[in-house]
Amino acid sequence: MAIDLTGLSSTATSSSRTRVEGNTGSGQPAKGGKGVETAKSQPETVKLSNQALSLQKLEEQAAALPEVNSDRVAQIKQAIDEGSYQVNADRVAAKMIGLEQQLFG
Repeated sequence: MAIDLTGLSSTATSSSRTRVEGNTGSGQPAKGGKGVETAKSQPETVKLSNQALSLQKLEEQAAALPEVNSDRVAQIKQAIDEGSYQVNADRVAAKMIGLEQQLFG
């Protein structure tokens, strides 16, 4: 699952957002109503949850990772097709244990 968090800001970006107080729906403010107030007078803020901040950090880390080595992938595919690719079970098990420790402590 990919989540695109780029371009997010902690302030509102739309200046056309309005707040209506006391409007009757007829286009005229109700008695004592203030009419339409623009969002410029009270800026909106957004606070990201800890989970969203963590996801944003992970996205930055993933973006820093190197691209896929297409030549190496082709070599491995060819070795698999030829039946000459050998899996090092000990190395796979060690990597799986290391990942589990990273995820679950």
